[in-house]
Amino acid sequence: MSARSHGPRHPGEVLRHQYLEPRGISQTDLAKELGVPFRTINRLVQGHCGVSTNMAWKLSRSLSTSPEFWMDLQRDFSLAQRRRQASAGESARTPTA
Repeated sequence: MSARSHGPRHPGEVLRHQYLEPRGISQTDLAKELGVPFRTINRLVQGHCGVSTNMAWKLSRSLSTSPEFWMDLQRDFSLAQRRRQASAGESARTPTA
């Protein structure tokens, strides 16, 4: 979990900041290595989609991590996002005196 106050980071943010940028790997190069369209990697890095089990497997093999690492990031992000939505919904329904 990120130390930032708004919760865990999106897996795409982790991918960009901890793997691609430090290693000088472009999104295009990663897409080619994984055998996926550039748009797939770009959408992940931009936070527009999550990590599937298939993508977790591919990332783990390419970046010397584990599929669980990527799935844990996705789970933590998704749960935090859902908690924020639930909290906002409860605040909206709470009557004021």
